[in-house]
Amino acid sequence: MKGAIPDGKAGRILDEMVLPLWEQKDYNGGIRAGYMALVAAVANEYGIDLGANTKLAPRRWNIPRLIPEASCLLYLWYCL
Repeated sequence: MKGAIPDGKAGRILDEMVLPLWEQKDYNGGIRAGYMALVAAVANEYGIDLGANTKLAPRRWNIPRLIPEASCLLYLWYCL
């Protein structure tokens, strides 16, 4: 993941996508925005077209999906 998401990019995702929403008390929105930015960065790095695969298409938001998304963002926060 270091190639797709170096420390600088992870910091920008947090600063520009996650933290502004958290400051507005929109924690779910911040986690989702950060997660989507991470997915887009990885897909771009490895040449994956997210729109071409229906298995990768976003689904309805639910709490069980929050756990891996939150874990990913907490990991990024810890790395910084």
